[in-house]
Amino acid sequence: MYSGELEVQAKRKALAVLQDEINRILNAGRVLSTLPKMLVKKDKAGIKTALEQIASIEDEVENLRRKITRDVADVGGLILNRDNILNTAYTMDEISGYITGISFKLSNIKVSTIKTSNLDKDLTELIELVVDEIYKLNEIIRSLNVDSTKAVELAQETQKIERDIDTKYRTMSITALNDISDTKELLLMKDVIEAIEEILQEKGTQLQGQTNKTRNEFYETIRLKIGQIESDLAGVRAGMETKQATVKRLQPIMQELPSKMQKAYQLQREQMVLEGQYKALNEKLVQATVSMTTAQSAPSAIRIVDQAYAPDKPAWPNTKLMLLVAMFFGVVLGVICALGLDLIFVRVNRYKLYNHKQYQLFAVLENDEAFVDNVYQLKK
Repeated sequence: MYSGELEVQAKRKALAVLQDEINRILNAGRVLSTLPKMLVKKDKAGIKTALEQIASIEDEVENLRRKITRDVADVGGLILNRDNILNTAYTMDEISGYITGISFKLSNIKVSTIKTSNLDKDLTELIELVVDEIYKLNEIIRSLNVDSTKAVELAQETQKIERDIDTKYRTMSITALNDISDTKELLLMKDVIEAIEEILQEKGTQLQGQTNKTRNEFYETIRLKIGQIESDLAGVRAGMETKQATVKRLQPIMQELPSKMQKAYQLQREQMVLEGQYKALNEKLVQATVSMTTAQSAPSAIRIVDQAYAPDKPAWPNTKLMLLVAMFFGVVLGVICALGLDLIFVRVNRYKLYNHKQYQLFAVLENDEAFVDNVYQLKK
């Protein structure tokens, strides 16, 4: 919560207490306005009740003044110019004391003095003007939280009431001086009239000025608060524009997000499969490591009989034997091949020449007498 907002709340609370305080004063003024008629009627019970009510209201106003003093002290420096609120509370407390003093002095004036030149009616009218003035002040305090224009209008109306009170005060003062012969009664009546007039001329004017000053400070705080809110709102709007640009930039990425999520899901499944394979291989590795460790720690079943060494000559192949075998098979195969070829190719050639129809065999150029004799005998 902003400090300006806390100040507004604290001032609203203080103005509420001030309004409650002035309501009590308004009630006391209304009770005071009935006192002259009761005096004329000699209503002792009513007079006693009225005096008790006014005294009780004074106590209530004093308690409210103490409460607002404690409240303002609790918030400390949170309320700017808090002295104006305290002065207003003390002024209303003094007005309540004035009303109590007026009621006491008025109750001690003789009925004959009050009836002189209709002073009882003039007193009632003067007190009613005071009540009307207090009522306007109450409406001013009430309008501080609602409508400042109405507060200004009410302040103008209070000025008119003050002029009427001045006129009534002068008239009653002259009437009392001319028609009241008893000095004691004249002094009491003069004190009552002056006290009533002083409530409005001094305390009322002071209260109105302090109230207007409090109102101006209140609305100045509201104005500063509005300015702060507007500044924050501008910052929020700028942030929204930045976020909207970010959203616009991320929209293509968001459109590709489903396919990427599906691919990520597939990769996640592949990862799970690979993790399972890794886990299985890791278990096999652990088992192999355990087996190898066990084998290394177990006693060996192999015994070395003789140490290995490099021979002086190769055990295989036997070069001499291989040469002899190769020579033997070479000679045998050569003779067989030569004889076979000689037999096969010589007979074939002679046979072809001998049986050839076009060309007869005339001679055989070969040192083979048996073959020639045989051919020659066949010719014969």
